[in-house]
Amino acid sequence: MKKRNFTLTQNTSPYGSMALRETLAEFAGNDSGRKTLPQQSDFFAIFLLLSFLFFGFSTQLNAQYCTLVCNDQVNLSLNAECASIITYDMLLENGEDPLSCLPNGPQAFKVIIQYPEGTNVYDPPHTVDESHVGHNLTVMVKHWATGNLCWGYVLVEDKFPPIVACPADLTISCASVTPDPSIPASSISDCSGYAQSHSDQVVDIDCTSSSLTSQIIRTYTVTDEYGNATICTQTINVLSATFAD
Repeated sequence: MKKRNFTLTQNTSPYGSMALRETLAEFAGNDSGRKTLPQQSDFFAIFLLLSFLFFGFSTQLNAQYCTLVCNDQVNLSLNAECASIITYDMLLENGEDPLSCLPNGPQAFKVIIQYPEGTNVYDPPHTVDESHVGHNLTVMVKHWATGNLCWGYVLVEDKFPPIVACPADLTISCASVTPDPSIPASSISDCSGYAQSHSDQVVDIDCTSSSLTSQIIRTYTVTDEYGNATICTQTINVLSATFAD
């Protein structure tokens, strides 16, 4: 009986790949003279091994040609929700080149932020919020398949102005007290602290041709800690005096 035995030997190529070496061993035959063929499970094991070796070789070869280059400095402003996500293509100079690294695309890269002490920490570490404003963060981009990486700096800024719901226009009698010139906190949204101010412009109106004696054009200004401002106006109509007043 003759059997074909398969043994593995380590190849010393620079890519660290494996090679299959087939060796023959002669054994005494049986009376029937039939040869024993490799079992189906043997072929399956060999197929899996070859697939694994090919994948390893492809990954190591791709790593040699996958060069990541990060921008040295990126400025990022928070959005209206006071948070932003740093994506790989913000940092990579060649992030949009599909041939720079394979595989490519959002799922092929990992962004890792080194959060300063005392700021909010997120998992996965690619989100920034108002606690990071003013910090120049160290950010790393890693290619999952090859392990190649690069890093750069991201300065987090707040350039989004306050969101303000301006008081509605209204009409009052001349005997009424002019409303308090302030916007309630519930009508202002911003990522940082803010201050508000106002100015009034009074426009006199000829009461002979109108029921109004004047108009007050009230301008509100809401400015946050970083100098971003929102301006809105309110019109207050003042009615002429009547006998009832």
